Amino acid sequence: ISGIAKLEDANKTGRRNAQDCTLILTEGDSAKTLAVAGLSKVGRDNYGIFPLRGKLLNV
Repeated sequence: ISGIAKLEDANKTGRRNAQDCTLILTEGDSAKTLAVAGLSKVGRDNYGIFPLRGKLLNV
């Protein structure tokens, strides 16, 4: 996916094994930073990250 600000796709997105990819949604940029730090251990091949704006409603 292109043209979406702050979206960091998994490296395998759009390839043969794309069904193995997971998009991690975080609550803001600071949580995204923490997720990126954790992904440095497991790699970015199967994991993408996207920070959401605002607070999520617990409905």
